[in-house]
Amino acid sequence: MAVNAPLIDRRVMRQGAAVTILIAVPAAVLIRLLKSSDLAGQESNWWVIGVALVLAGFVAGGYRAALGSADLPLSHAAAGAALAFVLMVAGSAIAAAFGGTHLGRAFVFLVILLALLCISASVLGGYAAVRRADRRRR
Repeated sequence: MAVNAPLIDRRVMRQGAAVTILIAVPAAVLIRLLKSSDLAGQESNWWVIGVALVLAGFVAGGYRAALGSADLPLSHAAAGAALAFVLMVAGSAIAAAFGGTHLGRAFVFLVILLALLCISASVLGGYAAVRRADRRRR
């Protein structure tokens, strides 16, 4: 009986997730620290930069995962993003639980929307890597 190899190379997926986390987590923490003293209704626009940096982290992670993949580069980009996202959300939920913050239904909807956005950004990075590889072959 033949054993099939898994479709997703876990090493490549972990590399993409690591790149994402190395860029996105420090950016998110920095913005959270900068905005912690903002009053409701008088928030600064630093969060826009934070979102851009977090999404850039997902693009870079997807790029890395796609470059490391011989087959299915976009699937590897999405898998790496999903792994990074799950780890980041778990860390945020644990921090919120220890901080006494209630996580309601709005948090669940926010997580779903952010997951779609972040994984899409990672696939975009993977697509950029595929295009770059195609240009080098020509």
